[in-house]
Amino acid sequence: MKRTFWTTMLMMMLASGSWALYVGAQDFQNLLAETSSSENLDSMRYQFTDHVFLQNGRQLEILLRLDRFTGETWRYHASQSAWSPISEPDNSILPISSGESRYELISHVYRDQLGRELELFVRVDFVDGNSWSYQGMSGSWDPITVESSQDSGQVETQTLPESSSGEAGNAS
Repeated sequence: MKRTFWTTMLMMMLASGSWALYVGAQDFQNLLAETSSSENLDSMRYQFTDHVFLQNGRQLEILLRLDRFTGETWRYHASQSAWSPISEPDNSILPISSGESRYELISHVYRDQLGRELELFVRVDFVDGNSWSYQGMSGSWDPITVESSQDSGQVETQTLPESSSGEAGNAS
């Protein structure tokens, strides 16, 4: 079987193209492994967390931005034009600024006594064990206290305030 010049060229292009795709995929996988290693995650300064919940039959999505080094946080909803800082209460244990990644955000679906889903986030400090809760767009970070338990060391407890029907996010 005699191959023409163009058939030979096409075969060479396909062979070199598939080699380039393979090498490109390998480079991408190596880059992905480098950026997702625990060392690089620890050096990333900001964490973004979303929280989707229902309020009055409507689905709302809230975003929080956390500076992992200082513990500062901001809240965003599509109805806002900018990130709004979340305040710290005057009598609160304030987060400690450091040059290391020590804070994380956890979004939590919380239901009040009437079964309504509310906006609730928990901020934790992995270095000294402090934690705070944030509920609703008009709220601030409140420390979660640690009470001693006779049976098993320490148990974290917090009583969340009752919410009025629109408190958790008049964000629409």
